[in-house]
Amino acid sequence: MTTDVQSLTTNAGTIKSLIDAKDKLYKSVLALAKDNGISVNHNNNKSKGSGTLSGIIKQLQEKGFEESSVNLFDIETCAGMSQVADISNESIFKQLQFDENDYSAMLIEQREIIGDLSGKVTKYEEEIRVLKKELLKLTEKNI
Repeated sequence: MTTDVQSLTTNAGTIKSLIDAKDKLYKSVLALAKDNGISVNHNNNKSKGSGTLSGIIKQLQEKGFEESSVNLFDIETCAGMSQVADISNESIFKQLQFDENDYSAMLIEQREIIGDLSGKVTKYEEEIRVLKKELLKLTEKNI
């Protein structure tokens, strides 16, 4: 419609009506976002982290949307998000400029955390195994 001057003058009315329609849609979307508190300027939930992925997923889980947990798992395990996290961590690491004592302290703390989390994983895996066994028994009784 705007490839040359002749097309532009011929289609001026159509172009104006398209621009007007776009403006109306834009205003409608902004009003809807404002009414629902999801626009940046009119957000009803001003708590720290509420606009982050984790904050939004938490809100969805609180409202009973089970799919949000699946989506969070997919996002946290995808390669692209892992690359972004690695780049971010590398940038932070370069800015901090640690010395040898800092490295030693971090390694000790990381080892403690890994040990704690490994113990929790083992505990939860056993709980899952027991629950699966109980579920199997219950389903066999109901068949």
